[in-house]
Amino acid sequence: LAGGALTEEWSQAWEHHMLPENSPAFIHKVMEYLDFYQLDGVDFDLEWGDVNEKYSPFVLQLRDSLTAHGLELTAALPATHRYPDITDEALAAFDWINMMAYDLTGPWNPSNAGPHSPYSFALGAMFYWEGQGVSKSNLTLGVPFYGYDFGSNPVTAYRYATIVGWDPNNAQYDQVDEVYYNGIPTIIQKTDLALDHLSGIMIWELGQDDFSDLSL
Repeated sequence: LAGGALTEEWSQAWEHHMLPENSPAFIHKVMEYLDFYQLDGVDFDLEWGDVNEKYSPFVLQLRDSLTAHGLELTAALPATHRYPDITDEALAAFDWINMMAYDLTGPWNPSNAGPHSPYSFALGAMFYWEGQGVSKSNLTLGVPFYGYDFGSNPVTAYRYATIVGWDPNNAQYDQVDEVYYNGIPTIIQKTDLALDHLSGIMIWELGQDDFSDLSL
């Protein structure tokens, strides 16, 4: 549900749907959608300015409906930031949290050129959410299948597939000129972290991979 780049129209729609008098009907439609497509649950990805005092009550209502149908509820949350309006009760309602451990920098901050998803950021995310009371077994590590070119103006995003298309050797690195991304060695390192300490990996997003022996 939702997404990281809402238009003004979509933001207004979420404000409407999360109102106490409107949320039951909206959640009913969500449940019908899940049933029609035989899905396993909901990942709630409402971000930044759209997370307000309505967020936690909505999450708890959605949790009740999903539990009644044996379905799961997860959240995509920033790597090292907890929105103030997420209560402890709402945080505990998620079966797991997808830590978005990428976009440490990007086009919105062109003067801050550098890695947007280093291994240290993944570690920081794990320790941050553990400090918020979330068990490591309820955390998945988000990894990027894209990179940012800080040598362009404006800063440009490239798919991993595009980056290795320039030169297959790029798969073994995290930086080419001023393009920063995650290559195979870093993804392996992050996967090992997830296997040893977390519940798994979340990918943003699979369609940007290179579907060859250079696949992440």
